[in-house]
Amino acid sequence: MGIVAVTDAADMLNAKAFAEGWPFQCDSKLLFDRPELTMLRDVWRSRAAKVGLPTRNDLGAHALKSVLRHLSILERMHDAERGTRYRILHMGSYIAAVMGEKTGCFIDESIPTALLPRWTTPFDTVLETRTPIRIVSRFEHQKLDYATGESFLAPLSNDAGEASVLMSCLYLKPRE
Repeated sequence: MGIVAVTDAADMLNAKAFAEGWPFQCDSKLLFDRPELTMLRDVWRSRAAKVGLPTRNDLGAHALKSVLRHLSILERMHDAERGTRYRILHMGSYIAAVMGEKTGCFIDESIPTALLPRWTTPFDTVLETRTPIRIVSRFEHQKLDYATGESFLAPLSNDAGEASVLMSCLYLKPRE
């Protein structure tokens, strides 16, 4: 699969979010309020310029040290009975403190079924288009209903070169 223009991915997600009443906006410009997310964007772009779609190992813990507490790594898996699922490979300590430690779990085990598409549709879009996006969210999940968030979502490849791993870095702030 070729790379789809980033604006297409953000536009597709914004149209879907508007139609479904999902409380987020996507942006393809990747202009972040948080300097940490700008740094992460630059690290991802630098590695992608050298290796194509980077793997987790291409990024390295040293380069990500300042964002590790806010970083989650998810793997898209296909289950014959349940379809596509996302397993959490790494959950940063800040995210774990807010949501509960979920490393090794599937997100459908802690997100209500009715809310699951608003989480997985951006994940699927990022992996299918192989392009990163910025998301600004107003959360409606019981553990996050006080917060808005700014996220950087970026695709990563597995060892076989397939876009099946997702890097998500989330910074929260109280709603205004």
